[in-house]
Amino acid sequence: MSYTQEDLTAVQNAIIELATGKRTVRLMVAKNEYEFSEAKLDSLKSLRADIQQELGKVPQRGYIRNIRRR
Repeated sequence: MSYTQEDLTAVQNAIIELATGKRTVRLMVAKNEYEFSEAKLDSLKSLRADIQQELGKVPQRGYIRNIRRR
């Protein structure tokens, strides 16, 4: 499936809406309409991870920057 930055933004906004109390959200991703409820928040996060991976925007987990003290 071919995702766009707009798809990623729509999914991220939907996650925020569900996390802040909205019961259901509808969004268009890759020309398909989806509806997610708060019970499906994990599925929505999984979709976000898939889109991030396809777009090459996978966040680095566990990355710790070394800081030298003087």
